[in-house]
Amino acid sequence: MFANAQILARKNPDTFHAPSEEDLSNIVVGSFVKVCYELPPPETGERFWAIVLEVCGGTITAKVDNLLLSAPFRVGEIIIFEKKHVYDVMIA
Repeated sequence: MFANAQILARKNPDTFHAPSEEDLSNIVVGSFVKVCYELPPPETGERFWAIVLEVCGGTITAKVDNLLLSAPFRVGEIIIFEKKHVYDVMIA
């Protein structure tokens, strides 16, 4: 399960900033996005970068782009999540 960055930003406006609707709408194939895979308590989750392969409405298909310590994905693995799960964006 991926963490909802938009909810975290609303709950913690002084310490957490999620991408704006404009930033999210500018995500295209080749963009890099950061997401957070939630882990069961007491763990907090793991944030990582993925490269966007497809954007279809509010759904993003991407490829994991860095080594992970706790999340159950490997470099190069395809993942699917919603735009609300995006923590950061680097537009291609």
